[in-house]
Amino acid sequence: ARMMAQVFDDYVHVPMQRIVGNALRPEDSRDPFGVGEAHGVIARCYAWLEARLQDGPWAACGRFTIADCAAAPALFYG
Repeated sequence: ARMMAQVFDDYVHVPMQRIVGNALRPEDSRDPFGVGEAHGVIARCYAWLEARLQDGPWAACGRFTIADCAAAPALFYG
């Protein structure tokens, strides 16, 4: 569960913050290269998660855990 929480924190939440933060910046301060990188990280992580989460509705241990708590904020924006 802790490993999955870290996956959501590092490979979903961090790039999602980069994308959302960029959208809130003034047009002349945006970072299209950084946003492109962030989309790539999320896409690779989503592919990995899709394969890993086929067995049930929860991120780890077959039940609601800290991993699901870590996933919720970032996936809200996703």
